[in-house]
Amino acid sequence: MFTAMVLIGTVLNAGTPCPQVQTADGQVVQTIGLPSTIQTGDHVRISGEMRFSFSCQAEVLAVEKVEKVTP
Repeated sequence: MFTAMVLIGTVLNAGTPCPQVQTADGQVVQTIGLPSTIQTGDHVRISGEMRFSFSCQAEVLAVEKVEKVTP
């Protein structure tokens, strides 16, 4: 079973296999499935499910929906 999650934060390294997003409280979460329209430094709201990614070798947020938001 996967855990649903909504995350708001700043993209740290778009364009990498496992982009990271940092929340306002400093938490860093790896993601998969971030669209190429999202760039490093974008402030985003991401909905998805936490799951293990073999390619990232970690728990990641599998992106289902993403939107740019105002910081």
